[in-house]
Amino acid sequence: MFGPARAHQVPIMEIANNFRGRGGRRLADLQVDPDHLEALRRIDLEVILRDGLATGEFVGISADSMALAVRSAIGGAVMRATADPDFDVVAYGEDLVTAFARATEPGSQNG
Repeated sequence: MFGPARAHQVPIMEIANNFRGRGGRRLADLQVDPDHLEALRRIDLEVILRDGLATGEFVGISADSMALAVRSAIGGAVMRATADPDFDVVAYGEDLVTAFARATEPGSQNG
């Protein structure tokens, strides 16, 4: 799926994780416009999951635990795709959607 981009995945991740701007500041420490930060807060995974719990769209989950599981599943897929050229990221993504939908749907037996 990634084709020629596969060879660039790890270097791009390393650059993003180790980037330092002028004065040695890390990417995460750079100033961001407060309006952009507020917009990012509204689409934060934990916020989406908490909102879903509050409205009954999701049930029986810890928003923090589920957000960590989602992020870890995505990060794991990136690493696997980097190491395994035959990794079927599309099928994996479909499996994740099914698993997380079942874990959060009303009537599930998870909580």
